Parts: sequence; structure tokens; C-alpha cells
Amino acid sequence: MIMPALNPGQETGILLEWFKQEGEKIEKGDPLMEVETDKANVEVEAEATGILSNISVQPGDEIHVGKVIAMILSEDESAPESIKDDSSTQAAVTENEVKHHSGSSEKLESIETVSENKIAASPKVKQFAKKEGIDLSTINGSGPGGAILMENVLAIQSTAEKEDKDFQTGKGWLLMADRLTESWTSAPHFSIVRNLDATNPGRSQKRNPEEFFCKYNFYRPAD
Repeated sequence: MIMPALNPGQETGILLEWFKQEGEKIEKGDPLMEVETDKANVEVEAEATGILSNISVQPGDEIHVGKVIAMILSEDESAPESIKDDSSTQAAVTENEVKHHSGSSEKLESIETVSENKIAASPKVKQFAKKEGIDLSTINGSGPGGAILMENVLAIQSTAEKEDKDFQTGKGWLLMADRLTESWTSAPHFSIVRNLDATNPGRSQKRNPEEFFCKYNFYRPAD
């Protein structure tokens, strides 16, 4: 399964949410994920019936069109250890090692400790920290082997100042802001000022207010 092109000229899309979990059975046509493009947020349906496997992208990732993001396997088919992108759709994309996520991501078995350069934390903790803009490398974990637990991240979040967080917005709003800025800076702007003598209308208003408001189509405020 690849990242689809959802509108003409689209090069990338941002994954907002998976509606199905890895290992879950899906039917063709089921809502599978939500993707944000420059124009809209779009729900993507499953292309086949089977078991969702080998998810290689997470919510918040910006993904190039044509990149392999998951696999849909038949019930008797074994999942490969890794997947890579089809060279006909996108070349030179590094392989993504896929790990099966259990329902209890806080357990030691689900904690990633693949190398000394990797942060010891579960996928759930990493995803939450990424969403909240928290740098896990600055946190001392209290879990087994120094692993960072969700409670460690929540403790940092509770003490952080809200105003320090960068404002995040969707690609659609950013595109509109760019177009508005371009219009304002490239189009000529001018103003016209005219002085009008309002003596006669003022006298008419004093003589017959009802006629004045009807004649000049003015809104008359309530007394």
C-alpha cells in the first residue's frame, strides 16, 4: 500500500490518523486513514480485504506520494520483516523496520532499545512526545534500564510553559496565508478621499427624520 495522490500536482501528504491498528482485519472500502493535503483533509479507504501489517509511518509524518506505508496481507500470509518502496514509484527510499505494537505499550517487551543512539521509549511515548513537541533526549527515564515512561513525559509537560510551544496549523491554512501575502505584496493599493457637503442632508434629517431615513436608505437606530 502506497501513499496515494489525492489531488493533481500533489507531492506529499501528512498522515493525520490511522483508523485501523496493525494486525487488525480490514475490509475493502473500510476507512483506513486520514491524510492532509494542500487543499483538504481526505479519508483514504482500504484497497483490499486482509490483515493490516507493516505500518511504516506514524501520524504527523509528511510522506511523499508513492511511498510504501503499509501492507495488506491475506490471513494465511506471513508478514515480512521489512518493506521497501517500489522503485517504479519512488527510488532511493531507505527501508523502514516495522515493529509489531502490542496493546500494552508500557510493558518492557514493547520498549525500543535497538541501539545506543536510539531513545529507550515505547512507540506510544514517542508518538505522544512528538505530538506535544517534547524532546525525549532531555528526559531521564525512570523505567527499566532508564527507559522513558509516559509518566516521565507527562511530568515534563505539566511544568512546561504553554506559550513556549510553537503554533501548529494545517497545510491548507499555510497555503492560504502564502497566497494572501503574495496578493498583498504584489497587487497595487490605493485610496480615494473625497470631501462632501452634508449640510442639506443634515437639515433634512432634522425637519423630517422618517423621510430622511427612507430617502437615503439609512438605517435608523431604535430610540
